[in-house]
Amino acid sequence: QTAGRGRLNRRWETPPGRALLVSVVVAGEHLPLRPTQLPMIAGLALLDATRAVVGAECGGKDGEKQPALRLKWPNDLIAVTSTGPVKLAGLLAESVLAGDRIRFALLGIGVNVNQREEELPSPRTGGLSPASLRTVCGRPFSREALLIALCRALARLLAKSPRPDPAHIHARWQAELAGLGRAVTVYPSGPEDAPWAGIVRESDLDGNLLVENEAGQIL
Repeated sequence: QTAGRGRLNRRWETPPGRALLVSVVVAGEHLPLRPTQLPMIAGLALLDATRAVVGAECGGKDGEKQPALRLKWPNDLIAVTSTGPVKLAGLLAESVLAGDRIRFALLGIGVNVNQREEELPSPRTGGLSPASLRTVCGRPFSREALLIALCRALARLLAKSPRPDPAHIHARWQAELAGLGRAVTVYPSGPEDAPWAGIVRESDLDGNLLVENEAGQIL
């Protein structure tokens, strides 16, 4: 890739040769039974691949406890360190339609692998601080090994047989999701609707968060 794009058309910036930046085309029999779960599948594959490459060799820098790799809604891979969560990777899923059917989907994935502290961008307002596997674990990693592990993880989750069940995909994804039980402010899309506070309780089968409001209603 020569350029990266995230949610809301944000740019993904990194020095050459430091990150794993890849687009994967998913089509035909590899499209999941529930196409809306492609971001979940991509997140789980990225999590599985990163754990496989990092293994037990990421003890945290300066003797810190080994950071936990988790997923953050809607499309981030994070490391939960002793000083809080940091962002390691992002992904974006987009579909190309043919009539009312999906012709193919594109998974864009960007992982901070070997950037040093000074090579990482400043955190955006309200966002997590960016990090790399190198800054979190204290040593460089092979981008090629991570790519191979990612392809293998995607192959398992997108296999035609045995086809992963949507309920199983959702259960696995939700179990890896950081932030359940936290307080959030919901900003409705309608211009006349006021923001409201609630607690994130769970997600539905398509990955939408379900939030409990002050009246105890799940919305």
